[in-house]
Amino acid sequence: MDGHPVSVLQNLDKNESVILIGSFNKLLFSSLRVGYMVLPKRLIDTILAFRFGIDQNAVGLEQAILADFMEEGNLGRHMRRMRELYANRLQTLRREGEKHLKGLLEIPDVKAGLYAVGFLRNGMSSRQAESAAMSHGIETMALDRFVLSGTDPNGIVIGFAAFDDHVIRRGVATLAIALSKRGSDDRCARDSWDDSAPPQTTDLQSLLEGVATKYETRWRSNFDRRWRRCGEMGAESPPHVTSEPSTDSSD
Repeated sequence: MDGHPVSVLQNLDKNESVILIGSFNKLLFSSLRVGYMVLPKRLIDTILAFRFGIDQNAVGLEQAILADFMEEGNLGRHMRRMRELYANRLQTLRREGEKHLKGLLEIPDVKAGLYAVGFLRNGMSSRQAESAAMSHGIETMALDRFVLSGTDPNGIVIGFAAFDDHVIRRGVATLAIALSKRGSDDRCARDSWDDSAPPQTTDLQSLLEGVATKYETRWRSNFDRRWRRCGEMGAESPPHVTSEPSTDSSD
């Protein structure tokens, strides 16, 4: 939040191997539903073809308005105001954490993002802490949910950007009570997740392929249904859309 913004990974990439994907939902408002991709030049045509094949319903009006909003400098002014607001809320979170969470949860001095990571110091696993917090009405995410393989990092992810100082202070005090409770009567000790089981490992490529297949199937179904309706009104048959790689050797 202070000084220069933390650079994204793509800015550090010298080999055009990183794709930056983001959304304006959190910068502006969630109902906008406009995202963006910053691609290496060699992938632009491929991604555009894939995008056109699965969805032809781009929100043109919203994009045009957003472009004007950015060109007029309004987005930059909005982000500067939000950075100051979020910095104050993060400061409140860290200050209250030092007051109430000592020996339970350590929040590093990282001044970026809309979430904070806390590392457990009370002997709980990530899932136990998540369950304990939830049982007291505090929504967090276990840090091991972001790990494909390896050991539990013993931490939780805490959101702070959407809450004012009063709510943050009350939430930290409640979280301290939740993380202080250990024993056979604690709900987190009886969480349905098996703490002794090794973390589930997932092949990243298989995971991404599964997600792509699911969305391609859904959008292809919608595409075919729209064309069938057009056919009933006398339109031509839809073009063939395929996800097979090109056999053109000229590339």
